[in-house]
Amino acid sequence: MGRMDIFLYLSSLRGLEKLTEDQIVEAVKSACDFFDMPLPNVGDTTYHPEYSTMFASVNPNSYEDDWICYDIRELASLNVSSYESLTLVLTHEATHRRTQMYQFPGPKNGAYAKECISDWYMGVRAGMLGMRDIRNVIEGLGAEPGCKTHPAGFIRKQFITDGIGKGILNKHHSEANFGYFINDFKDYYCKMLPTIENEYPKYYSLMERFANKKTFDF
Repeated sequence: MGRMDIFLYLSSLRGLEKLTEDQIVEAVKSACDFFDMPLPNVGDTTYHPEYSTMFASVNPNSYEDDWICYDIRELASLNVSSYESLTLVLTHEATHRRTQMYQFPGPKNGAYAKECISDWYMGVRAGMLGMRDIRNVIEGLGAEPGCKTHPAGFIRKQFITDGIGKGILNKHHSEANFGYFINDFKDYYCKMLPTIENEYPKYYSLMERFANKKTFDF
């Protein structure tokens, strides 16, 4: 980490540490309200190294046992430094919650598709509400390397950016909700699929790449 990176990280950390627990819970609620979902359990995983900022659930067909957790240090490393940028990252986790009952195409039970839709709806929300802090989040996520569970940052950046555009175009539409946008997401995913599949050989075996023949079921 270079000197400027360290400065940005510490600045973000100081910004997040100023937020109270009530403000963080309100940010979770705001993200879930966007999808007409009730407030889930909220957990601070900052000092639990085995966990991170994440969505967790046992029963995918119910919202009752859902958790959305946050790690202040991880968020700071992604340039999240304000209430607004926090709500955007939590919108990503809320999308995981909203889509937990659906199936996705691709290796590892559609891991990349699940991240892409969560990034895309984060962009939609930022566009609809005019959230300028999305730029900081884009740069943070855009620098992330790919792995088996998350696509490379340059892919995530493109999904967020496309979502922003769709959100801006529909910010005055009274019926603009999860279902309203879903076909736009699937169209963009199909457009990006060659780029996504080009990344698979870096992280998945040949057997893994062809194991999941599922398609979107929504």
